[in-house]
Amino acid sequence: MPYDLRVNKQVLKDVAHLDAKIFRQVVTRVLELGQHPRPHDSEELKGYRDPTVSGRKGFRVDQGEYRILYTVDDARKVIIVFRVAHRREVYRGI
Repeated sequence: MPYDLRVNKQVLKDVAHLDAKIFRQVVTRVLELGQHPRPHDSEELKGYRDPTVSGRKGFRVDQGEYRILYTVDDARKVIIVFRVAHRREVYRGI
């Protein structure tokens, strides 16, 4: 059963400036998370604390030089994508 995919406003700002090719790749990867919330190349974010729900784990997947950060709520079948950025910048401020 597919998960409900939610994207924060920050993600929309993050991807708005990307080149068309990279934009398509990142958006495709984000949409795939709705079907497969933990793909084989996903990794758990070490030391991440979700500010809204205590104990919820964060994950990341790679798309080239970009990282997609998200949380998974298995009980409610919801994925929240909260950050998309270049690998140099993605972990600042989380």
